[in-house]
Amino acid sequence: MLPGDFVECGVNRGGMALAIMEYLDFNSLTKKFFLLDTFCGFPEHSISSSANNGQYRDCYEDVVRTFAPYRGAVLIKGVIADTLDRITSQEISYLSIDLNCAEPEIAAFRFLWPRLVQGAIVLLDDYANGPAYQRQKEAFDHLSRELNFPILTLPTGQGMIVK
Repeated sequence: MLPGDFVECGVNRGGMALAIMEYLDFNSLTKKFFLLDTFCGFPEHSISSSANNGQYRDCYEDVVRTFAPYRGAVLIKGVIADTLDRITSQEISYLSIDLNCAEPEIAAFRFLWPRLVQGAIVLLDDYANGPAYQRQKEAFDHLSRELNFPILTLPTGQGMIVK
């Protein structure tokens, strides 16, 4: 297993992180899993009300209960741009980005890129998920040329980067 902690930017109710933690028996590891989200939907300027579609409600207390059994889980509540500096790990082996908006996704990626260890996995949830997410794809394609890394498009519509 690679050195470094895990980070998920855009957690919602925590389904993906919980699956990873259960699969890896996370309590047997000495890693941290930083979980960043507003836990109450999107800042108004970042997504249209039709994209929100009522599926993002205040879920912080539910997420706290979900991750209470995992001593390595670190919940960080707030807007991503205001909370990235609360990630204390200098080595990251897994990064998931699912913010449904290009600007904060690129900001999170740029902030965390130097901390990713060689071989780290980055999962871009909405990378190739159709026209609604075209700005994200274009932004990450531009960044991949700038920083010289390939993005693998997965059959799920996600993008994957290996540093």
